[in-house]
Amino acid sequence: MTISPEIAEDPVSPVFRIKVVNLSRRAAMDLRFDAHLVTPVGAKGGAIKRRTPLECGNAPLLLPRRDRSDADYDNAYRLRIKTDIRQLLSDNPASFIRLQVFGRHEVSGTERT
Repeated sequence: MTISPEIAEDPVSPVFRIKVVNLSRRAAMDLRFDAHLVTPVGAKGGAIKRRTPLECGNAPLLLPRRDRSDADYDNAYRLRIKTDIRQLLSDNPASFIRLQVFGRHEVSGTERT
């Protein structure tokens, strides 16, 4: 899996999308996404990172494998984030978005993060 470093913004509504692509030869199953805004906060003796969950759309149950022979085959998913990321990041420029992807391998059933 690869995650786009760019976040797309819908020009009509305050919805943001992050593209996730399955580059494996096998499908990814039972996908789950966790997105958080991570903000460094000063604390005695250092800094801690405060995580604020972001509201995401529903994940697909299956993300197909990469198929090089078919140019129209779509092995990508655009995760919808319903929270206004632009406003959150402008409130604290030191903040960043952390996206975790959880899924299982199609054949072995092995879970990965």
